[in-house]
Amino acid sequence: MINTMSNYFKRFPRRNFLGDREKFLIRAAKDKVVVHIGCTDWPNQIAQIRRGKLLHTLLIEGSKSVIGVDIDSEGIRHFQNEMPFQSFIIGDIATSKETQNRIIALKPELLLIPDVIEHIEDSRSFLRAVRTILNETGARAIITTPNAFAIKTYLPVLIGFDVTHVDHCSFHNEFTLEHSLKDAQFNDITIGYLSRHISARYGVITQVLALPFNYLAKLFPRFGDTLVATISV
Repeated sequence: MINTMSNYFKRFPRRNFLGDREKFLIRAAKDKVVVHIGCTDWPNQIAQIRRGKLLHTLLIEGSKSVIGVDIDSEGIRHFQNEMPFQSFIIGDIATSKETQNRIIALKPELLLIPDVIEHIEDSRSFLRAVRTILNETGARAIITTPNAFAIKTYLPVLIGFDVTHVDHCSFHNEFTLEHSLKDAQFNDITIGYLSRHISARYGVITQVLALPFNYLAKLFPRFGDTLVATISV
């Protein structure tokens, strides 16, 4: 069989732009039992808590309950000191059946996995562990990850800079993300796009300069900052 370049061409399907990332996740978590996988951002979480910008604390305010899960023991210990009445689990769902079972026992309604998958080398094992949890609990999951085709990613490249997080080991567009999810045997997949508020990390001026690009993403979602996939089994 001859493989031609035509096999690589794909037309972008119509997708929805779903607004601001944090607001979208907070709405999704409202009045639900939530397991937040990848909840730490050590050591940046120290400043984020002080500014009231940390996603995990924002989720706590509107949900029924939020349980934080992360492999980062230092970040979790900091959370336990800062939020002694909240629940946290140190563990890796991809490699630890015990961690999976602890999450299943909580009977979550929603697994939030924001900006985690791009940090994981063996994403197949991770996603299959997510599927096991959803299968046992009937929950759904929301996964976000930076969009490889985001216009804000390309602009720094044009002037010779890269702003990719140093810990990222993969970069997804909507086609590769959907392929990864289907490979993990998810069939009920809804993909959309989000923007993100960047002033906490890059300053207010940068956020203002980014406004035209956020507007462009509303018109053409495929240029948005963030991919979001809502999945269930």
